[in-house]
Amino acid sequence: MTLIVPTSGEKVLLQSMLGQAPLASVNYHLYSNNWTPQRTDTISAYTELILPGYALITVNPGSWTFSADSFGGSQATAPAISWTCVGPGPCYGYYVTDPSNGIVLWAELLPGGPYNFLAGGSTLQVTPFIAGD
Repeated sequence: MTLIVPTSGEKVLLQSMLGQAPLASVNYHLYSNNWTPQRTDTISAYTELILPGYALITVNPGSWTFSADSFGGSQATAPAISWTCVGPGPCYGYYVTDPSNGIVLWAELLPGGPYNFLAGGSTLQVTPFIAGD
């Protein structure tokens, strides 16, 4: 699945990109409902995971590294994010919010999902990655 930027998130991302309202950080959340992200999504489209050990993860702008891809374009990568939960339950994907207002900036359905957390504990890892065309 590809990363989806909802319409509501576009404005926030453009304002940040153009220096009008730079994002100090973004929050990564996991969601447990069987949902494919859409451009019309708002926060209400996602049911945040509620398993023991789960918590959203904040990523700061300084965490990202930038490089050229194999086609001469640009790409950005942040360090891998890991969630460890102790309890059974499905995770269908992740969504990213602006911590100041809760607006969904982007979301992605996990490829091959859902990922099922196990009762004895298990870890899901996501490496944030954005590439230009």
